Formats: sequence, C-alpha cells, structure tokens
Amino acid sequence: MRRSIAVAGVVVFVLFASVMAYRHLFPPVTLEEAARTCMDALERGDVSTLMRYVTDEEREAIGLDASKLDAFLRRFYQHQMQGFERSGEDESDFYESSLTLYLFRTYVHPDGRKVVTGLAVAASEDGPKLEHLTQDILFAGLQADWSRNPEERPPAVPHLVASYEPMKDALTLLEALPLQGCGLLERETGTVRLRPWRELLESMERGQTWLAQNQPEE
Repeated sequence: MRRSIAVAGVVVFVLFASVMAYRHLFPPVTLEEAARTCMDALERGDVSTLMRYVTDEEREAIGLDASKLDAFLRRFYQHQMQGFERSGEDESDFYESSLTLYLFRTYVHPDGRKVVTGLAVAASEDGPKLEHLTQDILFAGLQADWSRNPEERPPAVPHLVASYEPMKDALTLLEALPLQGCGLLERETGTVRLRPWRELLESMERGQTWLAQNQPEE
C-alpha cells in the first residue's frame, strides 16, 4: 500500500514538473502577441499562420479554407495594397468586457492615400482567435480606394458609406473569388454568418441613401 502511494506521488510530481516545464518553455501567447503575429502574417501573405487563428465558427459559416483565403489575399487585399508602405508604430485598444484586443497598422501610398488595417483578436478556451478575419481584410482593402476628401471619409461619414464606391468597383473581382462573401459577427448572438458580397454592397447603398436624405440643410 505504501509503495503504491509512493509510486502515485512520484507520478503526480513528474506530471506537475512536466506541465511547469512546458509552460516555461512554451508560455501562453498573449492577445497582443497573437495580434502582431497575425498582422505580420497578413502583411506577407502567410495563409497557414492566419488559418491557425481563424475561429471554427468563421471557417464553417463561410466555408473558409487555406486555398480560399490565399485567393482572397492575393487577388483582392494584396492587389489593393500595391505601392503602400508601413508607416509609424502599431496601435492597439483592449476591451476588458469582451477580452478583445484590436491592433491597427497604418500604411501610406506615395500618392497620399492611407490605409489603417485592423485585426480583432479575442480570448477563447483555445487561446487567442481572430474574431472576423475576412471582414477585417475586406474593409482594409476597400480603404485603399476611399475618397481623399475628408468630408467623405470616416469619421465624417460611416465606414459603410465611405466603402460603397470602392465596394461597387471591386464587386466583379470579389464575386469571381472562391469565397462567396465575408464572415459577419453577430454581436447579439455571438455567432458568425456569411455576408454575401452583393448583400454587403446593398447594405452600403442603403447607408449612402440614408446619409443623402439626412444631410443638414445649408
């Protein structure tokens, strides 16, 4: 009996020591570390790294896999970002209520255009995960074609309104992709659903109409 207890004690000690050693050698990745890893991966088109951080919900909702993400990056995002260079330091905002960190990286073009790419990384039981990767990629790419008129850019107008013309111009390209749309996170339910490209454009068009109808009289 005493021998059995001693053996059990040794086993427990070895397991505890193994766990502590693993944690020392491979400490948990913080939200900011994960966000920077993903932002760097997006910048260089590293699909395998991005796919490690995509949620299962987004994969299933829009049928996302490595080949579809690769096509989205190469044919849309990287195409839109041609000529842009990174500018300044990354910025981040952390929301404790949802355990979500937003990381922002600024890019500028020699012609004066500016794009601020943002990624949202949230804590989960499986570690840090990208909340809505395809949505973030889409809106970052659309920024490249936003108007340079400050009155037609956020925060003067909503993002959807500013993105309407760029989205309309990009629709043919987007609908030719293997992806049928981007993943939209429903905050009320915490679920992700497919937002088809054309449906998103129609939503932007409604925003454009509403803004025109509610402009203050001069």
